[in-house]
Amino acid sequence: MLVLHLPWQETVSAFVHWLVLGFVIAYVSLPVKPWLKGMIIGVLSALPIAILVSGQGAQAVAPIMTSSVILGAAVGWATDRFCR
Repeated sequence: MLVLHLPWQETVSAFVHWLVLGFVIAYVSLPVKPWLKGMIIGVLSALPIAILVSGQGAQAVAPIMTSSVILGAAVGWATDRFCR
């Protein structure tokens, strides 16, 4: 986000979004692997944002969904590994 030189509000919004998702992913109980749980929750939480920016085309949605999959899996794995 900082590399893209976006306004500070967007950077803080993304940071808070993933900070809160760390707690959500840690406390949600799904009968799947932790990294998959993180991916599912990350993508579901990114859907409203993706819908808002979909008017700008698929080029705007792809990075949001890609980062949600990667960060969701990472947060799911990390919460399983370090928050037992």
